[in-house]
Amino acid sequence: MDNIVTRELVAEAHRSDHVNQLFGIHFPLQLEPVIYGITEQMAPDYKGGYWEFFSLSNGGFYMAPDANRT
Repeated sequence: MDNIVTRELVAEAHRSDHVNQLFGIHFPLQLEPVIYGITEQMAPDYKGGYWEFFSLSNGGFYMAPDANRT
C-alpha cells in the first residue's frame, strides 16, 4: 500500500474556488485571520505577506508563507 502524499500548488486564479470548496465562507471570514494571528504569535518578526496554497493528494490542504526563511 502506497502511503505517499503529494502536494500541488494551487494556481492563483483557482485559490478562491479551491478554499471555497473545502471551507465555504468560513475560510476568508474566520479561518484565514486565525491562521495569520497564530503565525504572528509564533513568529514575532512576521509582518504579513503572500501565502502559497497547496492541495494534497489525500484530499487535504495547507498553506505556507512564501518566504525563504524558517
